Amino acid sequence: MPDLITTIIVFGITLLIVMVMGTFLITYGQDLVANLPIYQEKYYELIPKITGFFERFGISLEKNHIIDLFDPMKIIDYTARFIKSMGDIMTNGFMKLIIVMFLFLESSMLTKKMFFLLQTEESKNFS
Repeated sequence: MPDLITTIIVFGITLLIVMVMGTFLITYGQDLVANLPIYQEKYYELIPKITGFFERFGISLEKNHIIDLFDPMKIIDYTARFIKSMGDIMTNGFMKLIIVMFLFLESSMLTKKMFFLLQTEESKNFS
């Protein structure tokens, strides 16, 4: 297959993967923000169940200690940082992909350019 066609195929597949990942992250982030009150309510409903579970084994935990340990705002902050980091990684990856695409496109011309450059240098040396 010609270099141009293989480069377009590889670039297209990689771009498709990046778009799917980006769509997933955006959708997940929007869903998380939209359902945050529901998650927080379920979290506070779970706390008595967690303390009851540990009390059956003779371990007493205070509700405030569990709330401090699994603070929903900290979890949200960590999740937001993770999503932002993934976005940064995808942006950097996309830029690298574009650079690699141009390198692939130029690879077929590299030998011709090097040959031309060497001929030009040799002609300068002889004159």
